[in-house]
Amino acid sequence: MSNIRNFKKDIQFVISELVVECLTYDLLFPKKHETELSALLSDLVSLQDRLFLGINQAKRDKNIPIGQAMHTLRREFNLQVSAIIERLAKLGENL
Repeated sequence: MSNIRNFKKDIQFVISELVVECLTYDLLFPKKHETELSALLSDLVSLQDRLFLGINQAKRDKNIPIGQAMHTLRREFNLQVSAIIERLAKLGENL
């Protein structure tokens, strides 16, 4: 179970760091890309909620091995975070 606890901490840490990046960008460049930043923040919150829900469901579901479920969730997490980082980087290019 400590693996699950560490994964939840990793999710929380990465999501909070990306939220800080979005807010910093907004403070440095006010009135630029407000809708895109709002969409990014919304996506970050929904990603965190989806992943935590998936982890909690995987712990309860006895049909799928917990290791397989965690592997799938980690892969989804990595792909989604990479996509959000790319979106944030594109905002920085359009200055």
